[in-house]
Amino acid sequence: AVTAAALAAAPAAAPCAAAPPPPPASAAAPSASAGAAAASEMASELALAEAAAAMPTPEEVPAGCLLHMLLSLLLQQPPTSLYLLGLASCVHKWVQASAPAEQRLVASHPGFVRFVLERLLDPEPTEPQLQVFFDLLAELIKFNPPLMTTVQDALLDSSLAGGAASDLFISRLLDHPVDASILVQCIALTLAPEASPLRGMRALASLGLA
Repeated sequence: AVTAAALAAAPAAAPCAAAPPPPPASAAAPSASAGAAAASEMASELALAEAAAAMPTPEEVPAGCLLHMLLSLLLQQPPTSLYLLGLASCVHKWVQASAPAEQRLVASHPGFVRFVLERLLDPEPTEPQLQVFFDLLAELIKFNPPLMTTVQDALLDSSLAGGAASDLFISRLLDHPVDASILVQCIALTLAPEASPLRGMRALASLGLA
């Protein structure tokens, strides 16, 4: 039998560890939160695209309008200009999630496509020049196969980079995969528009290609 003295002599049992507090509500379902954010971003981008598609787009940028001033100022900047990247970023935001007609409008501005390629082929581009112009080119051709062909033809122009523009461009893609990642993604989406039925297939339909 266990005596009272034996019980008193026995070491006290260690207290039970307290149960961990429940996770905060914000961390309860990170995947659900990320999914909601992605869905919201997609809905916002689609709304912008639909709004742009509903507006009539002229065949060329009207002289004197804000876009014309931005493009003209951008094309006047030398590679060492302090305003080069800021102006290029403004044009990038202008074409981001835009309709094919607006992409064509910007690309048709005299000298614009060649200027973008020249900045990507500069012998010693400063940071973050490559990323800014790769991103700009990506949004310009996204879901727009005709414009992707236009860029390809420009790269094959013998007057650009001494006729070596195509090889140098591919070299830049391979040597700077982080800077070029958005462009590579947009090329892949343009070649497989069914991966984005909300934007890709609609863009092809507006171009008469679907």
